[in-house]
Amino acid sequence: MLQWQTRWHQDSLLQLYKRIYRIRPHIFQQAALQDLPLVPLETDSAGTGKILLQHFFARLLALSNPAEANTVDLLYRNSDFWTENLSGNRLLFSRILYYNDGRSQHAPNCQILRNLFQADFGGSGPGFLPFLPQPQPPGNTATHYLLEKSGDWHQVAATDAHRRGNYGISSAYLSPQPISTIAPHQDAGLIDLYLPEQGSSSPVFLELIVHEDVQAADIQLYAQSKELPLKSSLSTFGQKRLSYAVPRSAHHIRLRMDLKRNRNLYAILLNDTVGISVDQLCLPQSQGNVFSVNNRRFLMNQLNLANADLILYQFDAEKLTRTAIRNIPHNNQDAHPTQSGMPDPYQTIKTNLLRELAYFRSLMPAIPLVVIGCLPSANALSNPDLDPEQLRRIQREAAFQTACLYWDADLALEQTTVTNQNQAELTARLFYKALLDAYRQFLQEERRNMSIRRVKSLVYSDKSETFPEKPIRKNR
Repeated sequence: MLQWQTRWHQDSLLQLYKRIYRIRPHIFQQAALQDLPLVPLETDSAGTGKILLQHFFARLLALSNPAEANTVDLLYRNSDFWTENLSGNRLLFSRILYYNDGRSQHAPNCQILRNLFQADFGGSGPGFLPFLPQPQPPGNTATHYLLEKSGDWHQVAATDAHRRGNYGISSAYLSPQPISTIAPHQDAGLIDLYLPEQGSSSPVFLELIVHEDVQAADIQLYAQSKELPLKSSLSTFGQKRLSYAVPRSAHHIRLRMDLKRNRNLYAILLNDTVGISVDQLCLPQSQGNVFSVNNRRFLMNQLNLANADLILYQFDAEKLTRTAIRNIPHNNQDAHPTQSGMPDPYQTIKTNLLRELAYFRSLMPAIPLVVIGCLPSANALSNPDLDPEQLRRIQREAAFQTACLYWDADLALEQTTVTNQNQAELTARLFYKALLDAYRQFLQEERRNMSIRRVKSLVYSDKSETFPEKPIRKNR
């Protein structure tokens, strides 16, 4: 037994597991989180959402162990929750997309959430720079990035259309003017991007997601009166990602794009290519339909190009309920009428929410999605017949039925005794603590499971060496 124990302590795999699955005190014992209560993420009874969350945690594991990033990739590549696709996965980069409608008083402050992630796991920059105006949720203060469009751009938004299309992650894109337009056409579209003081000399990357027909020669990017060369390009079916290194000292970036046929610009992203980016997509006009407005293959490819590893989804349940009732056709079989003949509002919102979440799950079955409870107070309900508790139950059930996780922001705020912080900032810290607690459990379980599996293999190999198999005697 002593010989076996010595061999276990010297085994390289067991030493690797101890090293990469260790719990770093500076992450899990932050002073900013110590006085806050823990309101954990909720999942269905089968734990499907928790299993999917391991996809994101594998990314955090690689970011925490850059020297062993390839080893971490090999450990999880063949598992059920690791996505092997055509995105050209960056082992040391992960993106979190936070969809909201800007109405909730209890929406996490995206700037605080981004700062917490980037302080612990690296990264910089705000990520997506939307083409549409982005109203800030109450209490949210984000660094101001001014984006001005000029030239002959034609803006296409999902909220202006009545059919599914190739709108992309932010539900809008820029394209050349339609041929049917009477106005004279120009040759180019311009975008001026004004950046605040960055406070660092390290470069960030401006990444463009464009139509597959766009060539590098169609785009000219200038910073500090110098043209920036293309650093890298990654193509997939219908789209490509172009990356340009931008010096942090640059405060003004000008993009010029030749407007020919199919020269569509789907997204502008400003972030590092190592670490984490937390991107806020505030879409109040989307009515919560941020996935189903897109064609399946197009949205899936764009999520892959953006390296999206975690989705946060938060929309006002009452607003969606009233909108859904207004848009229900008379022959809609999904509507459940009440005794008065009107659709049941609770069943209506659940049906619409299930349809949206199930659409995303069919696109990206391995990427975790967290539904953040977004409920108005009883006094703020415009319809007094709606019960906030029923709305909370509907969101939780819809999340569980589509293998998503649920986190109750209202419950978290009710349990905290901290009163000297802005509610949006406090909600961001509470959510980050809940996610870190799930990550800590992942590290503990993986270290135990991996170690037990390795010890068993060593025991069996030692037994085979100590007690060789007896030859099988053939019957005469």
